[in-house]
Amino acid sequence: MADLKEKDMQYLIAKYPDEFIEDGLEIISTEYNVNRKRIDILFRDKYGRLLVIELKKGTLSREAIGQIIEYYGLLKDEKSGDNIEMMVIANNIPPERKEYLAKIGIELREISINKFISVAKKHGLKLEDYQYDTDIKKNDIRNVDYLPSVPKIYTWEMTVKVLKKIDLNYNGVKSKSIYNEFVKMFPQYSTKSKESFNADLNYHCINMRSRFPDPRNKRIKCAWQNNPLFYRISKGFYRLLKDDEKKLFKKALELNLPIIYEEEYTIKELLEALKP
Repeated sequence: MADLKEKDMQYLIAKYPDEFIEDGLEIISTEYNVNRKRIDILFRDKYGRLLVIELKKGTLSREAIGQIIEYYGLLKDEKSGDNIEMMVIANNIPPERKEYLAKIGIELREISINKFISVAKKHGLKLEDYQYDTDIKKNDIRNVDYLPSVPKIYTWEMTVKVLKKIDLNYNGVKSKSIYNEFVKMFPQYSTKSKESFNADLNYHCINMRSRFPDPRNKRIKCAWQNNPLFYRISKGFYRLLKDDEKKLFKKALELNLPIIYEEEYTIKELLEALKP
């Protein structure tokens, strides 16, 4: 068998996703172009959600992490919700990079070269012989909105409903309890991991350090600025922003006050920063 290339890995995942990821995935395209970025593989899952696959042969590098974060931030900001999920697949992912990607809601699969070779042999493929374009659809659509049957209900909308139900007095609730109630109220999204859920929660939180798509450039416009919804009271405790707090935050945003780019701050500190 020829030396396994990244394009071989791409073909096998696109052709046999149940062997590597999960059942019920429908291939939309490989090499899918969106906003001048090229996606390795694009699937739709059994619930109609989009799954973006970024593929790296060998060890996932630090440089690749930066590219993935930039792209993920762009996609999440553009769609403002969880109709798009991202998964990174590599042969080896160092522990610190696993931890970092999981914190920002990116799913991970570490799949060995031997697994790819095994699947190829199982299906009688000689990697040096097959044609990549035979039965994987190509696509040059530049906007994901053109895809059919993508639900327009987002995690943040559902999470707002959950908190309105279980935290009427704005006292704050553990993120674990929010997630558990989320799964009860919306069982069709029960496959969403707790890490991915927390990432969406943090992405719309005005004072959580992991809200930044790229920590090196905290002023990139994204969901916590465009659609501020949640406030972190303390470690693991969140509540909805009150209407007057949203107005305060938007005023601070208009004034471009440095406090809103701090990794963490309190409502009291925000009020102080807004004083003449």
